[in-house]
Parts: sequence; structure tokens; C-alpha cells
Amino acid sequence: MHKTFYLIFLNINLFLTACGENVEKTTNPNHPSLNKIQLNTEDRKRIYSERIDGPANIRSSPNGPVLFSLNEDVVIDVGLEIDGWYNVLYYADLKYQEFGLDSIEVGRPIINGTDTVGIIKASHSISTGQAGKSTWAILYGFTHKNNIKPESIIENQINKKIQTKDWSFDNWNEIITLFDLELFAISDDEISTYSKNESTAIDFSPGLRILLIFDKDQLVGIIHSRKINNEGMSMHSVIRGLKVSFVEEYPKKKQHDFLERFERCMIGAD
Repeated sequence: MHKTFYLIFLNINLFLTACGENVEKTTNPNHPSLNKIQLNTEDRKRIYSERIDGPANIRSSPNGPVLFSLNEDVVIDVGLEIDGWYNVLYYADLKYQEFGLDSIEVGRPIINGTDTVGIIKASHSISTGQAGKSTWAILYGFTHKNNIKPESIIENQINKKIQTKDWSFDNWNEIITLFDLELFAISDDEISTYSKNESTAIDFSPGLRILLIFDKDQLVGIIHSRKINNEGMSMHSVIRGLKVSFVEEYPKKKQHDFLERFERCMIGAD
């Protein structure tokens, strides 16, 4: 299991504790890291996170020298798009005794479990991580936006759902399933929330990226760290640089009450 999942798992536990909510956790501590997902046939029915439209080159900087390449459909940690380029991270398996390795050599296959998912194209510096019996290299670089499948970006899928103006849970459950969203700490008999954390390409201790807010069986709002097409929704700034977009018909009093509860939760997790 890679560092990605350990950090996200710890963050969610912090939210649960800080919010004081009695919620049954849906996170399975034995769940594979994002990098493992594309290897399982059943997992191909889900998207989980950004995937490579490849093979794709990963460079030292936008338009810079190529460091490594990744194969078609590999799941990768993706940061923010700037001028058509994403900064990305990939966690490649190493031998246990290679922990502490400070560089990786040209021509070395990039391994995920028993599969080869790419190749190193230039020797370069790396960092490594280790947990239990697993050791991995942290491969960092930049790739053009055309190398990321647009359907694997959660905000793109959310934009399509918003255009339907169908706020029913049955409609939005497809997003929850495809991207493996988890039941968040703020949930009770009426309110339920489902979350996806930010990428470790942005922060090794990532905060929220998406929080879907349901009142009974209707989507009433979305908290988001990245831009969404929120036509027909009212947007406000909230804590930690996040935005919230509420369905316009959702009562202002209920919006206010939820945001007070959310901000108490987030402050308690600091």
C-alpha cells in the first residue's frame, strides 16, 4: 500500500474525530492505493482518479526533457492545470532494500505490482517511501492536458450531471460509484455527504476536493476546491479556500446551517 492512501486515510479519521459524528466509516484500510487500481478487471468499471491517455510522456517541466512515460489507462495523481499542463505524481514499486534510493536510471521499467506500466527515459533524482513491506519511488513531473483522459476528471463528470438539472440521488450515485466517493463525517437522518480528497500532487496531506451534499434523496450542494460549471447554482467562498455551490432552490436557512456545521468540522480537524 502506498503513501497516497495512508495520508488520505489519516485525514478522513481526523475529520471523523474532529466533527464528533457517529458515522460508520466506509474506508477499508486494505483498499489498494490509486496506483494499483488499473490492474484489476472489476476495478476497470470504476474511474477512481485521473487516468493516462497514452502512452504519455512525463517531463521535467512544461515542454521540458522527458523523464519517464506511462502506459494507457494508468491511474496517476494530477495537480492543477496551468497553461495546458498538469503537474503529476506516480508511485512506482521498488524492491524493499531500495528504500533511500536518490536517483533512478534510464531504461528501468516502472513497475506496479507484477505489471510494467511505463519506463524511465532519463536518469533523474527521486524520493522514496516505505510502509510495511512496500517500498516505492515518488516520480514527479509535468504532462500535457491531452495526456489525461477528460472523462477521468471528476469535475468534468460533475459538470455533465449539473447540465441535466436532475438532482436526485439516483442520478448522482453514478459519480459516487465511479470515483469511489466515501461517506463523510457530516451525515445524519436527513443530510448525507460524500467526499473525494485532493491529489497528493498538490499536497502530501490533501484536503477536500469534492463534497457532494444531499438533503434526503436530493443533491443540494457541492463543496469544491477546483472550478466547476455551476450554472443554476449559487456559489460562495468557505473555509480553506474552498467554494460551495448550492442548488438555487435550497433554502438559505438550510444553507447557512450546513455551512456552520461544516466549518466547525473543518476547524476542529486543524
